[in-house]
Amino acid sequence: LGIWQDFMREHEEAFGAAAGAGAGGPAAEAKHGGSSGGGGDTEHRLEAHDVYRQFTAMVERQLEEALAGKGVAGGDFLRLSADLADDGGSSGIEDDPALQAFLQLVLGATDFLVFSDVMRDTAKRQYYFQIMAMWHTSMGREAK
Repeated sequence: LGIWQDFMREHEEAFGAAAGAGAGGPAAEAKHGGSSGGGGDTEHRLEAHDVYRQFTAMVERQLEEALAGKGVAGGDFLRLSADLADDGGSSGIEDDPALQAFLQLVLGATDFLVFSDVMRDTAKRQYYFQIMAMWHTSMGREAK
């Protein structure tokens, strides 16, 4: 989680985030020529998309490392996770709140709209990482 937080902090400017500003705030809008909710200039949007691609590549590398001994590729894991999240209840996932939380947190981080929203709003980012930390802690307790 620390690596994700550091990455987001280092790249928040690409999304117009300003410290303490929600959804980019007025300072970000003035700096990037309009609303940070999609009305910014083309260069800003391209930079934001590039940061998103770097982040998803980092997440996939981390998954690859974690899954290396299991014979599962990171991309395959993300696709399977997305399939589980979108299965309409046929897998029984709705009966496992911990798995639901995990899928929503991981998949949310790799969805551009969610990533962009979290990047623009420092309060949402802090909340996201609080949830991630609580989930990580609860999973550690369940494993014991």
